[in-house]
Amino acid sequence: MKEFDVRRAKLFDALPDNSLALVFAGAAKIRSEDEYFPFFANRNFFYLTGIEQENSVLMLVKCPGERKEYLFLDEHNELKERWTGKRLSFEAASEISQITNVYSNNNFEAMLQMGLSKENNVYGNISHLYLDLSDELKIKNGVSTQIYKQELEEKYPHLTISNIYPLIVELRLVKSESEIAEIYDKYAFQTPPRNDALGHYVSTYQDMRYLVGWAEYNYNAAKTRCTVKFHTKVNP
Repeated sequence: MKEFDVRRAKLFDALPDNSLALVFAGAAKIRSEDEYFPFFANRNFFYLTGIEQENSVLMLVKCPGERKEYLFLDEHNELKERWTGKRLSFEAASEISQITNVYSNNNFEAMLQMGLSKENNVYGNISHLYLDLSDELKIKNGVSTQIYKQELEEKYPHLTISNIYPLIVELRLVKSESEIAEIYDKYAFQTPPRNDALGHYVSTYQDMRYLVGWAEYNYNAAKTRCTVKFHTKVNP
């Protein structure tokens, strides 16, 4: 299994049966009538998919003996891309995320309704919905996941809706061997800057070394099933 597969599998393990989870990449912020600010995907979404594209959605469905995962993206449109920039094809998104079921955002609402409806539910009996309720996370301009939660509560009153954010953050705290190796490759063996007149560059480097050490410590603690009872600083 590849890294993103493993991460989603661990999240599936943390979800109860008969649940559906939605994680949104977020919407680009408007700078002017025909221009957007540079977009950075919700880091929980990126952690699970590797996709850095606005308006994208990850849907996970867990039923007894069955796990389904879907990725929804804006459709590839060459004319529109003159203004929005290059967009991933469904094939490219599938290769990056290792998700087989990649669909247009035009199909999202219909497929969500098939999963959440009390009658004729294609997955049986979905009783629990998880949303990433991160502060300021917008699924489209003017609509946050907090507002979306209220809309879904009115439409599907039989559902229990919970915040998936703490579950994902807990997974992100424990770094895999490949994540630790990547951090070391990027930062740990760089020569620290010598210009320390204000101490700024040196402290930045030391902070990164601390994060590397702390990530490795958490990983080994989790791997040996130890419980972290204190916080300590690992000296660079």
